[in-house]
Amino acid sequence: MKWKRYFGILAGIIFWGIYAVLLMIRTKYIIQSFGSEVNAISQSAQQIFQYFILFESGMAEAYLYKMFEPKANENENKIASLYAGLSISMKRIAAKMFLAVLPLAFIYAGVMNREETDYYMAVMIILLLGIRFVIPYYVSINRKTLLNLYEYKYLIDLIDSLANISIVLLELLMIMLDFSVIKVLCVGCAVNILLGGIYEFMVRRYCRRAMHAKEASFEAEGMTRAILFHHLTGLFNINIDTFLLSITNIGLVTIYQAYAMVCTYPVQLVNKISENFRAEFGVRLANKDENVYRNFQRLLMFHMLAGIVAISVFITNMNGFIGLWIGKEFTLGKIGVCLFAVNMIQRMTVNVIYIVRNGMGMFEESKGFSIREAILNLVLSVLLVSRFGIEGVMAATVFSVYLGLIPGNSNLVFHKVFQRKNTLIWDYFFMIFAIGLAVGAYYLIMGAYRIVSWRNMLLSVGVQVILALVSGSVVLGVYKHPYLKKRAEN
Repeated sequence: MKWKRYFGILAGIIFWGIYAVLLMIRTKYIIQSFGSEVNAISQSAQQIFQYFILFESGMAEAYLYKMFEPKANENENKIASLYAGLSISMKRIAAKMFLAVLPLAFIYAGVMNREETDYYMAVMIILLLGIRFVIPYYVSINRKTLLNLYEYKYLIDLIDSLANISIVLLELLMIMLDFSVIKVLCVGCAVNILLGGIYEFMVRRYCRRAMHAKEASFEAEGMTRAILFHHLTGLFNINIDTFLLSITNIGLVTIYQAYAMVCTYPVQLVNKISENFRAEFGVRLANKDENVYRNFQRLLMFHMLAGIVAISVFITNMNGFIGLWIGKEFTLGKIGVCLFAVNMIQRMTVNVIYIVRNGMGMFEESKGFSIREAILNLVLSVLLVSRFGIEGVMAATVFSVYLGLIPGNSNLVFHKVFQRKNTLIWDYFFMIFAIGLAVGAYYLIMGAYRIVSWRNMLLSVGVQVILALVSGSVVLGVYKHPYLKKRAEN
């Protein structure tokens, strides 16, 4: 089983990498074929529909947490009851989302700062993207939650990646054949419906015993109010920037989204790997496993090393990449690049904290941190966006996350769960130190290296990756050496 799991994780990473590249190619083709404004409308709408998870209120996460204990005790009947309750709840949520899509499409298309795109065309773009977003809540989220519990997350990632690759390839083909943007967007809706049938087959094959409930259990729904606050802060952290830019200067949306997209890829990649261990951590925490702290530190070290590499490459190569990808007119100054990089530090590591926090069901205890972060981010973004644009909303995000969200959640995990000293501030210090070494060594070796072709880009990225791996491995190897031993030191 283990070799299948690791092979599946590796295959999922490879296919996800292919999908990420194709997504960038699709963005370029959309801009070339339909214009930057159509791309901005699509990107803004996708961010707005993320707010629809407020309907869901963390339902899937709450049910997954409630399933950890019966999974540890091999109580299949309890799991089946919870799965039945989750399935019913998800269908109700999806119905509410569908009812909200139509009015939102008409309203948001009206308030957008459009200059070139027809109002009804904007409505249709937003409407189709909304339907595409909602479909998985009706046909697959419940099934994916159950598969995750039984540690089939690697199969979920593999299938999702293949489905996403299929969508992008079909969309690219249709763009090249001069299909309208409306017809192109219908592809995603069709594939998501098909995906629901695939997950139904997988559940019947791998989790058959959990499908025969005598009655549905809805006990997990009592936790959703607290989880809602955590989803809300995530939405403000990721989506409020695009919304504010779209109504103040829509021309900045494409620039912002280009940088945000590239930042998100390494974050998603490392999180996809660690998410395969979420259920295992939850069950081990439920069993009060004494070795779980050592594994937590090892997982955190992996995230830190990945962050050192990704952020080093981002700092030295991002503007050159943007210039080759969509044009030099879409690049940011040094301050903007650095703000994205600083935000990436916490994004590359915080999921390890959340895996433990959520595995212990500490949603109520941590919701105050989420409220504080959301308020800070919203207020500062509104105040700064008009004058400073992208740099303003990014400064607001960095300030609110590092002061409003990270300290409280990390203290909760280190102090309450593990009864250990909170080392996260030192973790970030050593990450920054390693990044500084890697970037400094790059400029020492490469000098004022100009990225004028994809060949130059590959060479530049390759050199920076090697330097970052060396500096990160040495720094973390010294700093985290107790957790590299067979047994952790107390």
